[in-house]
Amino acid sequence: MRIPVVIVLGSSKYISDYASYLKADDPEARLLVIDKYKVPKTLLPENAIYFASSLKNTLSKIVSYSIKNKLTVKGVVNRTDYFEVLHGQLCETFNVPGPTASSVQDLADKTRMHELMIQSELSFFRPRTIITTLNEVSTYFDQLQFPIVLKTHLGAKSRGVVTLKNAKGFEVAKEILLKYIENPDKDLVLIEQYLYGKQVAPVMYVDKIGKVRVLALVDVITAREVKQNHMQLIYRTTPSRHSENIRQKITFVMQTLVDASGLKSTLLHPEFFVIGKHIFLIEVNVRMGGFRDVIMRNAYNIDMNKLSWELALDMRISDNIKESSSCTACEVWESESGKVEKFSIPKSKYIISETHYIKPGDKYIAPPNAQKPFALFYVKSPDDSLSVAKNLRKKTIIKFKNKPSV
Repeated sequence: MRIPVVIVLGSSKYISDYASYLKADDPEARLLVIDKYKVPKTLLPENAIYFASSLKNTLSKIVSYSIKNKLTVKGVVNRTDYFEVLHGQLCETFNVPGPTASSVQDLADKTRMHELMIQSELSFFRPRTIITTLNEVSTYFDQLQFPIVLKTHLGAKSRGVVTLKNAKGFEVAKEILLKYIENPDKDLVLIEQYLYGKQVAPVMYVDKIGKVRVLALVDVITAREVKQNHMQLIYRTTPSRHSENIRQKITFVMQTLVDASGLKSTLLHPEFFVIGKHIFLIEVNVRMGGFRDVIMRNAYNIDMNKLSWELALDMRISDNIKESSSCTACEVWESESGKVEKFSIPKSKYIISETHYIKPGDKYIAPPNAQKPFALFYVKSPDDSLSVAKNLRKKTIIKFKNKPSV
């Protein structure tokens, strides 16, 4: 007897939601939870199976495991950046709704995305770029205007992304980027124009016929805007302050790219910069972006986890917007490392969720050498949740040993 399963890639902290959806749809089915850890990071529900897999040969391992255990795959849900291509491969292999591997690579690979934009006559909506190898980057310095951004093909935030203020800093930047590429003579990197603008992240999905559906715009406040010296993102807030015209331009760019790539039945998490009336596409992630579930649930009463489930199983999509509040996510970062003596966020009736990753006595490592913030908290307010979140962050106490409070 074969066992029906839905594969969930990464982000096991949401697994209870998926387990409840599955139980309601098919009590006899199971979740096959796949992640890179030897043991699950959270307690799994009764209808879940955990399969620990390295990031090498993962597809063949999953196929072999499914055959051996007589599993029938009904759908695939992905929540993690390093499983984006695998998501497409699994959908193709098991013939279930979702993107193809090639369509994912066309958009998730930064070098391929820019090439596709040029082919699709979208150059007006992209920053100036040069695609080259790491060992050839310095040969372009005479024709560049600094600062510039160097990105490995799948770089994100502080991973595989370096801002270079001048040519003298290249050797240090090169050592950082070498951690994220295998061959500096062959692997492509992006030299990208450094943009001074406002960052915006649409919450969107592509339906089964390839139609882009934009649910909301999320404004992003970056570290450089709050005078921190790294590439992390600090605040995500909605409703957006950008105009309907900006939303229309974003929809046009993304629909054109989706048509060119053939992407279907998946969530999308693109990042844009807005400068005046102009928009520039920076990157596209073929998955749900972080923080979207809590933000959308509290601002618009949309369950993004449920939506991702419905896309994966070709169900009717629950995407009716009901505006209720403003919601902001705030990640607490610092630009300097040190051993923590004191850390506290003020109490507030507006905080709906708060998670601490660093506690007194821990060593905090600043970006780009680490990816763990002090904490993440969410603010829900009838009006301007961003102002509330900024005020709470301003009053947050961070004290390193032998260093002043912040």
